[in-house]
Amino acid sequence: MGKELEQADKSLFFLTVLLGSILLSWRALWLQRQGLCRGEETDVTGLRLAASVLVVLSLSVFFCLALQGRRDAAGTDGEASAATNVLASLLVLLAALLRLGELLKEEENSPAG
Repeated sequence: MGKELEQADKSLFFLTVLLGSILLSWRALWLQRQGLCRGEETDVTGLRLAASVLVVLSLSVFFCLALQGRRDAAGTDGEASAATNVLASLLVLLAALLRLGELLKEEENSPAG
């Protein structure tokens, strides 16, 4: 029971980190919208990068938890489901890494970067 409680606590924490990344993304979009209303271009790259890093961090933890779940499910009826969960977690993590890579390229290619 202690291991499961620890995993639940870890999951709750990193879901909270994901919520924080959503708030950063919301803030970036809000600032960008305000700039558009004033006819200005607002640089929100820093906020977008921070949000993306938080997403990658959280999804990395969830991927590790999925791997652990697959290991724990080995030889049980839940093994196939656990394998599917690992694959789904990996694909989501890869998508987040691709997005982070694109943001880093944008920053590198920007005049201020």
